[in-house]
Amino acid sequence: MKTFEHGVARRRRDRRHPVLRGEELFRVIASIATLRDKDYQKRELELTKKLELAGALRDVANPAFRPQKWEKLLAYLREAHPHFIEVTDFVARRATPSTRGREPLRIPPLHLWGEPGLGKTHYANDLAQALGTPIRRHSMENAQTSSLLLGTERHWSTATQGFIFQQIGLGAVANTVFLIDELDKAP
Repeated sequence: MKTFEHGVARRRRDRRHPVLRGEELFRVIASIATLRDKDYQKRELELTKKLELAGALRDVANPAFRPQKWEKLLAYLREAHPHFIEVTDFVARRATPSTRGREPLRIPPLHLWGEPGLGKTHYANDLAQALGTPIRRHSMENAQTSSLLLGTERHWSTATQGFIFQQIGLGAVANTVFLIDELDKAP
């Protein structure tokens, strides 16, 4: 557990964030040992090994780490997407505490709503780039279930984690932008 959680207590909170506690991982490993299906058990152990190797901490993307570039990218967002200026200004206000100190970047979920072709997806991509974080897009247009987001249940032979877990748990950045496109068409 010490190896898995190495650096959690001494981390710079604005730079690294724990996404999983060691006790949670070891509780899951213990429950995997009780599974009857050996193939499923093997897949789950492979996943926990990946988590173990990644450790508990993930990087935090934050425009405060590059303030001059952030100002230029904010100006670009305002110029390229004037119809989203309120959103840009809201994000800029939310980022201000992190640019003035060691506060973590905290932006609540945003709902971009408007006519098709307005540029919502293009804006979300540019915003993620400005924030310095990866973006993961999922369209609900043809989705029949939420399994791509959350994963599938164990009793399915193709059981897998959802992309939210994959992006944060197995990814490199703790605060990825998730774009759920065509939300009005979700099941």
